[in-house]
Amino acid sequence: MNWNSVLLEFDAHLNLELGAGLNTRIAYGRDLAQYVEFLTIKEITTLEEITYNVVQAFLIYLHERDPKFDPEDT
Repeated sequence: MNWNSVLLEFDAHLNLELGAGLNTRIAYGRDLAQYVEFLTIKEITTLEEITYNVVQAFLIYLHERDPKFDPEDT
């Protein structure tokens, strides 16, 4: 799967259908870019492979990168 095309489609959805502001779209884009980086490292290539455990591992990954990140705040 081309994650970049998914991100572009999501951004278009935020912009055109929800009318999200630029700062909101930038924030989502930044967060999702980190998620795509994680998925790529884990060699996850389809939406069907994303499970609760994958999301939980992503939160741990974020905490390991930045110990100030608290998964409990998400």
